Parts: sequence; structure tokens; C-alpha cells
Amino acid sequence: MRPLLFVGHRPIQDNPLYGIDGLAALTTVGQGLEIWYSPWLTHVDGFSSLTTVGGHVTIWGNSGLTQLDGLSALTTVGEGMTIHGNISLTQIDGLAALTSVGEDLHIEANDALTQVDGLSALTTVGWDLEILNNDAMTQVDGLSALTTVGWSLSLGFDGALTQLDGLSALTTVGQNLIILVNGAL
Repeated sequence: MRPLLFVGHRPIQDNPLYGIDGLAALTTVGQGLEIWYSPWLTHVDGFSSLTTVGGHVTIWGNSGLTQLDGLSALTTVGEGMTIHGNISLTQIDGLAALTSVGEDLHIEANDALTQVDGLSALTTVGWDLEILNNDAMTQVDGLSALTTVGWSLSLGFDGALTQLDGLSALTTVGQNLIILVNGAL
């Protein structure tokens, strides 16, 4: 795979991306922020001032990425957010300021991710919230502020998940609550 970084759907590719430090003054991305298949990337610290992304945030297949601390100022994602297939990602604490995702939030196939404590300020997901196939996920306590999921909440195939106490503030799921094949529950 070729490493890709898209900011507003403009790719930076065929470049061994080790860091994103040169973007520290960036506060807003009107459309999308996408970081794909950058195996050398271990952090996203260069986004430390980013507060708003109007479209989608996608962090996909970055095998060296261990944390998202560089997104610590991000409060709003206008459309969706996908964190998928980052096999070394151990925590998402850098998302602690995130309060809302306008559409979908997918956290999937991050083999080393044990918890979602970094989502402690998240109150609303406009459409679907899916936490799927995270082999090491033991709890969802980081969702303790979540009150509303507009369409569906799915927790599945998280084999180490032992409890759902983090959903205690949840008052509304617009359509479907799906909890399936979590062997330790």
C-alpha cells in the first residue's frame, strides 16, 4: 500500500510519512482529514491546534500509529469519523475534547486498543456508533458522557469486552441497539 494523507481530499502520497509536525497551526479543515496506510507514522502530534473538521476524519491502516494525542484540541467532526485497522493503536486519549460527531463513528479492527477512554467528552453521534472487531477492547467506560446515538449503536466481535458500564448516560438510540458475539460479556 502507498502511504496517503488527505487534507480536504488532496492526497500526499508515495512519501514515507513519519510525522505531521508542520501542520501545528492548522485549526480547521472544511472537508476531510484522511490518513491512510502510513506504516512509519507513529503519532499525529502536528494536528495539536485542530478543533474542527467539517467532513470526515479517517485514520485507516497505519500500522505504526500508537496514539492520537495530537488530536487533543478536536471538538467537532461535522460528518463521520473512522478509526480502522491501526494494529498498534493502544489508546485514543487524544480525542478527549471531542463532543460530537455529526454522522457515523466507527472504531474497528484496532487490535491493540483496549478502551475508548479518550471519548469521555463525546455526547452525541448523529447516526451510527460502531465499535467492532477490536480484539483487546475490555471496556467502554470512555463513553460515559454519551447520551444520544441518532440511528444505531453496535458493539460486536470485541472478544475481551467484559462490561458495558460506560453506557450509563445513554438515553436515546434512534433505531437499533446491537450487541453481538462479545465472548467475555
